[in-house]
Amino acid sequence: MKVSRLPKNPGPAAWDAILPTGRRYPELESARRADWLVVGAGFAGLAAARQLRQLHPKDDIVLLDARRIAEGPVGRNSGFMIDLPHNLVSEDYAGAIETDRILTGMNRMAISFAQDAANDYGFASEAFVRSGKTNAAASDKGTAHNHAYAAHLSALGEAHELYDAARMKTLCGSSYYQSGLYTPGTAMLQPALYAREMAAGLAGQGVLGSFACGGRFITCFRAEVHVGVGFNLPNGIRRLCGCVPRRGGRRGLGGWGRAARPDQPGRRRHVRGLRYCGE
Repeated sequence: MKVSRLPKNPGPAAWDAILPTGRRYPELESARRADWLVVGAGFAGLAAARQLRQLHPKDDIVLLDARRIAEGPVGRNSGFMIDLPHNLVSEDYAGAIETDRILTGMNRMAISFAQDAANDYGFASEAFVRSGKTNAAASDKGTAHNHAYAAHLSALGEAHELYDAARMKTLCGSSYYQSGLYTPGTAMLQPALYAREMAAGLAGQGVLGSFACGGRFITCFRAEVHVGVGFNLPNGIRRLCGCVPRRGGRRGLGGWGRAARPDQPGRRRHVRGLRYCGE
């Protein structure tokens, strides 16, 4: 397998940059054999490695990445795992009822998978928390979206609560918002810390992690990995390697958003004692 080019690196990953320096994992320095090779230590790769360890506890698993853990796209993720589908280009965020039920079930399986990993590996509390989310609206149009989406959630039989302006002011200490829509199923994460904790947990289960491989995935400097059973590649790498994914193959995960600056103790009173704050 030859890599013709690598994904563009747009610069430091904010969630990773605000953390203390993380654990260094060794680079491969010699040829080795593995039953499973997972290429890419983002959300998809880390989840694949954990699932493989669960399904094949005695197999030899190697996890590779061209950068150190959390320095890539995983460290730029928005920091939310949302259970309920929301179509941002529709008039009411909603999709078809049956399709949304299926997607909600899949999303909740993923969140439960992450929760189990957090429990098993003893994640720091900041890395993963089931917090719920409030969709805040500052305009009449946004409030209409909230009410339309609330109606869709009612049709789905999903728990939710509409907040008025007074409730939003109590929640965030500002009169800026007209309304809010709270749903309880969202998990909030510090994406870079989540990736670091997952990698550390996998290492404790005997998964070999090798990062900062100098931009070569399968061949890392003087090392080669000979794969016996199979390997997994996230979407962003498969095409660059010239691989055509099999039907039903694993898919990478994407997100959008930005890292909010850390909450300052002097401003804590403005969020009414809430522990977690982000955007």
